[in-house]
Amino acid sequence: MWPEIVATASVSAALISTSIWLTTRRRLGESVREIEDLANSSLIIEEERRMLELIANGAALNEVFDTLIHAIERISPRALCTVMLLDEEECRFLSLVSGPSLPAVYVQALKGGLPIGPDIGACGSAAFRNETIIVEDISTDYRFAEARDFVLSHGLRSCWSQPIRGSRNNVLGTFAMYHRYIATPRADELRMARAAAQLAGNAIERIRAEKALRETSRRLSLAERVARFGVWEANFAKGTLTISEGTAAILEFPAEKRELTVEEFDAMIHSEDLQALKDSADPANCHAETVQNEFRVMLPSGSMRWIRSVWRFELQDGTAARATGAMIDITEEKRLLEQSQEGRAAAEKSARAARQAERLEQDRKAILELVAKDRPLDQIVKTMAQAVASHLPGSLCSIQIEVEDAARISAHPNFPEPMAGVLERIPMEALRATRSSEPIANLSSDPAWLRLVDESAPRQRYRAVPILRDDRTTGMIVSFFDEDCPDGKTEQKLLESWGQFASLAVERRGLYEQLSFRAQYDSLTGLLNRAALYERLDAQIARTSAEGCDLAVIYLDLDHFKEINDRFGHAAGDKVLQAVARCIRQNIRHTDLAARLGGDEFVVILPGVGDRHEAGRLADLVSQAIAAADLGNGDLPVGASYGISIYPDDGCDMDTLLTVADEGMYRAKLRRRGTRPVRTTVPALVGV
Repeated sequence: MWPEIVATASVSAALISTSIWLTTRRRLGESVREIEDLANSSLIIEEERRMLELIANGAALNEVFDTLIHAIERISPRALCTVMLLDEEECRFLSLVSGPSLPAVYVQALKGGLPIGPDIGACGSAAFRNETIIVEDISTDYRFAEARDFVLSHGLRSCWSQPIRGSRNNVLGTFAMYHRYIATPRADELRMARAAAQLAGNAIERIRAEKALRETSRRLSLAERVARFGVWEANFAKGTLTISEGTAAILEFPAEKRELTVEEFDAMIHSEDLQALKDSADPANCHAETVQNEFRVMLPSGSMRWIRSVWRFELQDGTAARATGAMIDITEEKRLLEQSQEGRAAAEKSARAARQAERLEQDRKAILELVAKDRPLDQIVKTMAQAVASHLPGSLCSIQIEVEDAARISAHPNFPEPMAGVLERIPMEALRATRSSEPIANLSSDPAWLRLVDESAPRQRYRAVPILRDDRTTGMIVSFFDEDCPDGKTEQKLLESWGQFASLAVERRGLYEQLSFRAQYDSLTGLLNRAALYERLDAQIARTSAEGCDLAVIYLDLDHFKEINDRFGHAAGDKVLQAVARCIRQNIRHTDLAARLGGDEFVVILPGVGDRHEAGRLADLVSQAIAAADLGNGDLPVGASYGISIYPDDGCDMDTLLTVADEGMYRAKLRRRGTRPVRTTVPALVGV
C-alpha cells in the first residue's frame, strides 16, 4: 500500500508543480506584454510630438505621415503601412499620401485614386462604412475580387484598415496595415492601428486648420494693401520695430522684411516731423491712453508720403516695454484736401480747410479706434455714414452691408423713411457703383426704386463705391446730392477712400467674429461648447454663492440616437442634433444657458431655480418638445433622458454638479431601457 501512496503523492506533486509553472509563465507573459504595451505607448507619444514639430515647421503632409508610418513599422516590423486621404469636395475617392514600404508600382496605382464603397477592398470599405475592416486572406476575400491578382502579385496577403476620423467623427481617410502572410490581428495590433489613425486625424485637421489660418492671414494682408493700412510693434528693450506686410508695402520695403531698427525708421522721417514724433513716443510725455501722430516719410524711391499712426504703450512693471499700433497712408487724403481749397478765395479756403481737416482727423481717428478695438460692425457703419455725410455738404449718405444669412446692416442718417425702406429692400448686386456723379435713376432698375425716383426722390444725382470682402462686393456707400460741384473728382475719390476704410472694417470685424464664435460655440448646433460651458457655469456658481441665489443644472442625453446614425448616416444625425438644439432654445428661459458637451449630450443651466420639481418641469418641457418635434421624413423614435443637480444641495462646484446630474440622467436612461419614447421623425437623407 505504501508504494501506491508514494506514487499518488508523486503524481500530485508533479501536477501542482506543473500548475505553478504554467501560472508563473502566464503571469510572466502578461508582464512582458504590459511592458511592451507601455513601451509602444511611449513610442507613439514620442512620434506624436515629432509630428507636431513637423507640422509647426510647415512640413508637407506626406513627410508627416512618413514619419508616423516608419514609427509604426518599427513597432510592428512585419507590417507595411499606408495612409490614404478622402477627397474633401465629393468624398468619393481615396488617394495615397504615404506608403514608404510598399512597392513603387503599387504606390503609383493607389495615387491614381481608389473609389470608396461598401465592398471595395479594405480601405474603400473602411472609409465608406466608417468602421475597421479586417481582411485576413486577400486571396479569398470577396472585397478584393476585382484587384486580387494585382495585390497578390506584389506579395500582399492580408490587410487591416482603420478609418481616420475627424473631431466630428467624420471620415478623413484610412490607415492600413498590410502583411505578406495570412494574418489575424491581435488586440494590441488593433489598438496600435486605432492610435495611428487618431494621430493621423489630428495631424490632418491641424494642417488644414493652419492652411485656413494662412488663407485668412493672406486675405487680411490683401485688405491692408488695398486700404494702404498696416500694423507695427515696437520693442524698446531691443530697439526694433516689427511690421506687417501692409506696413512694409507702405514703406516700400520687400514683403519679407518684417523688422527694422528704430534708427532705420527715424532716418526715413521728414526732418521737420522727427522731433515731434520722438516727443510723443516718450512715455514720460504721454498722458493719453491712445497716441496719434501724423508725419511725413521719405521712401527709398525718393517720394514723400504722409502717414497717420494710432498706437498705445504696453507697460511691464510700471515701465513702457512695448508699443503697438497701426498706420495708414493718408497722402491721398492730404492731396484731396489741398485740391478742395483750389479755386476759392484764400481766406475762405484757409478757414474751410482748417475746419474740414479737423473734422476729418477726428472722424478718421474715431473709426480707426473702433476698428482697432473690434467694436460691433453696426456701430462702425453708423459712425462712418455720419462722417461721410459731414464731409460731403448738402448730400445724403447711405451705407448698406450684407452680413451672414442674407442679413443687412444699414445706416442712412437724415434719410426720408420711404427712401431708406426701398434701399434696404434692393438686392446688393442690383446697386450700381459709379466713377463720377450719375442721375439717381441709374442707381438701380428695381421697380420700387424707379417709382420712388419719379414720385418723391429728394436728390437728383448720386455717387456710389463698393465695400469689398474677400475680393467681392459685400456692401455699398451711396451719396445723394442735387448738383455736381466743380471739383466732383475730389468728392469721388474721397468717397472711394471711405470705401476702402469700410472694406478694412468689414474684413477685420468678420475675422474677429469668426474666431470669437469658434472659441465659444459649437459649430454644429450653435449652442455653447464644452469650454464655454465650464467657464459660464464656474462664473454662475461664483455669482450664485456671492448673492445667495439658487442654481440648477440639467444634464440631457438623447435616447436611441445611435440608431439614427446607423440607419440614416451621420449627416442625418447632425440634422437631428441641430433640431434638438432648436427645441432646447425655444423651451428655456432667456436667462438660461444651453450647451452641447459633445455627441448627443446637452447641459442647461437654470439660474435662480433651487426647487427640484421646478427644474424637472422645465426639463420635461424640453424633453417633450424633442419627442414631439417634426424633424423630417423617416420613422425612428427620438427621445431624451435627463438628470438634475441643485446648488448647493448636490454640490458646490462645477464638477460635482455635472457629475450628479450625469448620474441622474444615467439612472433615468436605465429605467427607460426597453421602452420606446413618443414617435417622432428624423431626416431621411437619400444619397448621404
